[in-house]
Amino acid sequence: MAEISSRCGLFIQLAALSGKEFELGAVAEPFGQPAGMLLPLVEEATDVGVIAGVGDRLVFTQPLIWQAVLESLPEPVRAGARGESVRPDEPVGPPRAPRPSSPQIATRINRWPRTVSYHLRMMFGTLSVRSRSELAGTVGPRLWEAP
Repeated sequence: MAEISSRCGLFIQLAALSGKEFELGAVAEPFGQPAGMLLPLVEEATDVGVIAGVGDRLVFTQPLIWQAVLESLPEPVRAGARGESVRPDEPVGPPRAPRPSSPQIATRINRWPRTVSYHLRMMFGTLSVRSRSELAGTVGPRLWEAP
């Protein structure tokens, strides 16, 4: 994320406080500008692949990115966002569709379901985790450490 401007970084942080899916107006208010003035920041965040437009909402392209951004903020900031603690492992916003199963993931990436299951088991063992949720919580903070 080094290639983004500091204003875009702030935009992404404020967006993360609004949830994995958010409306531009929800970020514009704390940013202190009309929503239309944030369009260049939306374009910048979209160009680097952090967010995307889906219908009338903006969404983080990867839950791990959202989680990493949210976890990078101090707890008092997360708590102040909604008057209570906002944690990456708690649902934020409307209920989400269930996570895809290994066979569904395999279909998306054109691999055999057993291949997906095998690689998940290998990652679980290497990282000493027992579920995909725990894996996401372990790997998410490490996204920013990657070269």
